[in-house]
Amino acid sequence: MKSIRNSKVDSVLDVIEKTYPSYRLCSYENLARINGKLKITNSSRFWNDRSHDVLSAIHDINVTFHRYPESHKQKILASKEIETLFHSQIFPHLESKIRDSKNASPEDTAMMVKICSNFMKIGLSGLLRSMPSDFTHILEPKIQEIFSLMDAINQYTNRIAPRHAKISEFPFDLYTGK
Repeated sequence: MKSIRNSKVDSVLDVIEKTYPSYRLCSYENLARINGKLKITNSSRFWNDRSHDVLSAIHDINVTFHRYPESHKQKILASKEIETLFHSQIFPHLESKIRDSKNASPEDTAMMVKICSNFMKIGLSGLLRSMPSDFTHILEPKIQEIFSLMDAINQYTNRIAPRHAKISEFPFDLYTGK
């Protein structure tokens, strides 16, 4: 059942449209609900639908990104939006759940370890591949040390969350670019 629009709803939507003029992920009404400006009537359904929208958008990016010209791929990867998503949204969310609570859930800890370890492997492998070969003999042992630390963290995660250990498994094979 659709809600009846009135002047209060219209004024909220006007403010939302002016604040987020290029927003495209969902309707402005749903964005107003996400921001707490309008009431959510069926919370479970609403958040399930919004989660589906976000996952669909990520899927769409996965399907099309490899077809973009190199210059546009670089533009997207170097954008502040990508950095902001991880640096200001995802990592702080997980970190606050782990650090600010006295008893962090093993699931949250395992998820944070998994995400960080994936980014670490991507970053370190990329660093090793992009550096001149003269640096390989210097970087490889240092990166192996970091991977050993990640193995220790993985073992710790296995102890605190044995049911969720598979989530945090870190692939310890170092791509050397040889």
